[in-house]
Amino acid sequence: MRVVLAIFAVGGLLIASALAIGVVRDRERASPTESAPAPPPSASRCVPPEGPVTISPAPPALVARLATTLDRLDRWLETNAPATSTVWNRSATAADLATMQRDLGVRLPADLAIALARHDGARPGGFTLPPAYLPLSARDIVTTAVELCERGDGWQQGDLPFARSDSGVLYLRGGAVYRHPARQLVAPSLSDLLERAVDRLEGASAAEYRPEVDAVGTLTWVRE
Repeated sequence: MRVVLAIFAVGGLLIASALAIGVVRDRERASPTESAPAPPPSASRCVPPEGPVTISPAPPALVARLATTLDRLDRWLETNAPATSTVWNRSATAADLATMQRDLGVRLPADLAIALARHDGARPGGFTLPPAYLPLSARDIVTTAVELCERGDGWQQGDLPFARSDSGVLYLRGGAVYRHPARQLVAPSLSDLLERAVDRLEGASAAEYRPEVDAVGTLTWVRE
């Protein structure tokens, strides 16, 4: 009798232990496994540290040179391509330029700041640099710089795009003008590029492209 009771006692302990183990396993299955929190996304390498928020005064000689060039451009458009002459954006303010400089992380070349202070880029249908580069606004310069940096393809931090076409962009590197993606030198400076374009409009220099104005007064450039 004692042997029988001992067997029953041992059996009861085994059953109780099995039930306890099953409950624990059920609880483990029911409880979601906690994972380590995801690390915060890293900042894009194409978002530079903030740049200076004060615009350096431009040399008076450069201011006078560009004022003459831009006056010639505006006068020619108003006389010969009136539809194009009305499609400029408003002038960039000092605050616009300071914000742009801060977001780009580099000090603006003086000739770019002067040009934007006259016309903050142009809307579609406006003036283009030959053959079809539409000047960008201060805001579009920032977004285009980030976009091209993220694409790579030889783009460097500090490159400043200022005009865009379907085939690429014109940009400043070290003050000189290049064409992207070809990385081809176009002009020693933005001032030189603008003077060259106005000379072409006025017929003062032979060039690969010449201006053509349609019946409604819109300027385009055609290959010679």
